[in-house]
Amino acid sequence: MMRGVGEVRQKLKQAQYRHVKRILRDRFPAGEDWPKEEVEQIKDEYREFFAASPIHIIAKDFPDVAALMWVLEEQPDQPLAVNGTLVGRMDGVMLWADSDMEADRARVIIDRIVEAATESDSEPEITLPVPVPVRKSWWQRLFG
Repeated sequence: MMRGVGEVRQKLKQAQYRHVKRILRDRFPAGEDWPKEEVEQIKDEYREFFAASPIHIIAKDFPDVAALMWVLEEQPDQPLAVNGTLVGRMDGVMLWADSDMEADRARVIIDRIVEAATESDSEPEITLPVPVPVRKSWWQRLFG
């Protein structure tokens, strides 16, 4: 079912509100009066953050908000992969790097892996960088 622009815009407002509310609850103790000036300052900071930050920065901490903004094309001049360079595809999945230099490095690593996998007479020693653990999103933890 396709949603209208108004419905998506409302979902975006709800998501932003929900995140700011969670941030306020984390910062201030429950059951006490919250300082109005600080609360308004935090709300203003996040309004500005959502309005002015690049979509890839928003996506780091608020992937649902970034996805809704992307759907609405709130920031149409910003590509989803900032300065992205396509490395290649593996089993239908596109691989991206942040720069041309990193893309070239990734291609070399992939070529080494493919070369090692196709050699049958000996097992060559391949030195690969240690992968950095990636934190799963709430979506991946829920359905992963």
